[in-house]
Amino acid sequence: MRNRVKCGIPGLAILTLLLVVLATVATAAAQAKPIRIGEINSYSGLATVYTFPYKEGLLMAAKEINDAGGVLGRPIEFIFRDDKLKPDEAVKAARELVGQ
Repeated sequence: MRNRVKCGIPGLAILTLLLVVLATVATAAAQAKPIRIGEINSYSGLATVYTFPYKEGLLMAAKEINDAGGVLGRPIEFIFRDDKLKPDEAVKAARELVGQ
């Protein structure tokens, strides 16, 4: 003979409430995390004349987007890495960003 667990209406109500609370907490945690965008460019050497205004433009755009509420309620954050005009440094920076 099988034993059946009877939970009834109060048990279902508690289970439903628990699921709603867990879903709300998970959604809030996901929205609180910033959207991180990795950006690899040459911030040292000859290219600095061109890349620093580019970086400032990205920071201004991110501030404007974040002040307006972000993307789907999540702020944007740029992570800048310098490749020093060397391909091997760019690869190293890309691996670091992907690993994060």
